[in-house]
Amino acid sequence: RAIGAGKGFQFIQSPGLLKHLGVELNGGMVAKAASTATGVGSIVPNTVGADAPEGIRPRGVIHWVDSATAVECTANLYDRLFNEAAPDEGNKNFLEHINPASLVRITGCKAESSLSDAAVGHHYQFEREGYFTRDSIEKDALVFNCTIGLRDNWKA
Repeated sequence: RAIGAGKGFQFIQSPGLLKHLGVELNGGMVAKAASTATGVGSIVPNTVGADAPEGIRPRGVIHWVDSATAVECTANLYDRLFNEAAPDEGNKNFLEHINPASLVRITGCKAESSLSDAAVGHHYQFEREGYFTRDSIEKDALVFNCTIGLRDNWKA
């Protein structure tokens, strides 16, 4: 994953993530790696806000936020309240079927600085995650609640 660091980015090797570079940075420029071990690379000329030149096919997209201007926030991700479709069916006690992971609170998130003025009730897309709205209760903190997730891992 790439983490914004001033005008460039820092490459962090993580298992299961992109092992090749030749990626399009969200914002339209194409970066090409000289070394996948260190993440050292360069911007392909004439690709800022333009399509990649003939013969260059980026293998992925990196979504990043500049660490110099980012604001810290919390994201609340919601899942189903119960881990069964009919938690009170028959003689079941519905309290025994509450999903302990129905709320996942992620603190220390980095967001674009424009979100520091996010208004309650407005919707914002967090790329590759879903749509979020500013929390109406925690007004003194920058907290966003997921209203529509882009991924659903629930197995029926």
